[in-house]
Amino acid sequence: MKSTTITVSAAKGVGALEVNLFGGPRVESDGRVLSLSPHQRALVSIVFADREISRLRVASILWSCGDEPRVRHRLRQLLHQTNRKIGFAAIEARGDVLIASDRVRCDVVDFQEAVSSIRLRDAAELLREGFAPHG
Repeated sequence: MKSTTITVSAAKGVGALEVNLFGGPRVESDGRVLSLSPHQRALVSIVFADREISRLRVASILWSCGDEPRVRHRLRQLLHQTNRKIGFAAIEARGDVLIASDRVRCDVVDFQEAVSSIRLRDAAELLREGFAPHG
């Protein structure tokens, strides 16, 4: 089972987009790895691993502090730059919460769904694919 891609039709110019966290964070668009900065990859990893997380928690993970105006500004900038690089709002801001777009497939979510549905073969395949060398 290879179910780590979903087509994003609502975003102009964006094709199949996936976030892969197993084996190291990667964001791929139509099979091409997007070049993200270390902070952008960290933001994607944090948000997509939890699907929904407070801005304060993300800031404290990224910068060891959270509720300072300067840190909140850095997080807003990072969120904007990351979504711009991806091509659409892959991470949505709703008040004090950051939410992973449900229009993007993520291998960790696929794994969790496979385990909870007792599709252990599918879960094992996702793990194996995630830790295989990427060309």
